[in-house]
Amino acid sequence: MRMIGIIPNPLKEEAAEVAVEIAGKLLALGVTPLLPSEMAYDEADEGAVRAPREEIPLKSDALIVLGGDGTILWLVRLPGFDRAPILAVNLGGLGFMTEVRIDEIDKAIDDLLSGRFSLDERMLLEAEIEGGEGISRAIALNEVAIKGFARMIHLDAYIDGEYLATYPADGILIATPSGSTAYSLSAGGPILHPNLDAILLCPICPHALTIRPFVAKPDSVITVKLAPGEQTASVIVDGREVFKLSPSGEVRVKRSAKTLKLIRSSKRSYYEILRSKLRWGERAEGAKEG
Repeated sequence: MRMIGIIPNPLKEEAAEVAVEIAGKLLALGVTPLLPSEMAYDEADEGAVRAPREEIPLKSDALIVLGGDGTILWLVRLPGFDRAPILAVNLGGLGFMTEVRIDEIDKAIDDLLSGRFSLDERMLLEAEIEGGEGISRAIALNEVAIKGFARMIHLDAYIDGEYLATYPADGILIATPSGSTAYSLSAGGPILHPNLDAILLCPICPHALTIRPFVAKPDSVITVKLAPGEQTASVIVDGREVFKLSPSGEVRVKRSAKTLKLIRSSKRSYYEILRSKLRWGERAEGAKEG
């Protein structure tokens, strides 16, 4: 690898400091680091190449992302994010996608440069929103949420053109397996292993006991429309992009041809991450041994 892009979370001061440190390590190993031109200049990164943050994925043989899972959600909005393997370093609590800790960076970089790593390819969704003002498109790593405005809404859902159900709820989530531990989890959806090929439909606060989450085939096309009498709704992609859905419009969601190529941590499995993040297996505070 000749050039490795480093993308720190711009809202974390620590991320910029770690980026400079990593740049120095790469230079010492004969690899050119590519840093965001928006970062303040530091003498320690002299010799690094600079480019606008949005252009780094297009110019890199691999990416080192510093932050949390939110930084990864931002990354998939950049052109070329799917070209190169991504080493995701967590700067806070243990993340579901940012698995590598700061104290593991040196070994992770050595493994990256020597090719001793395996890839975790995450499924993405492609949303097409026909909202009355033309057609908008977006990529989702976690979910596409269709929601009403502070009240219950009725949404008609179809799979591959066949009517599935009308959802009386605060909204519907159409999620990836990666997204099953995000918004969908808080809405009562099941946890899917991130390497599964599937699309999850999860109602948000359904107003009917019979409405339950549903796991669809990965090649399904999910279509959601406003039920008759409903006026408008919002379509929110990964909590970052917001679109308007009008009575004459619809949302079509299907599997994207692109994938997110995360470098797996050699230190822990996904099940260990679940136990740590969700505190599985811990005894309730104050519980007595029998």
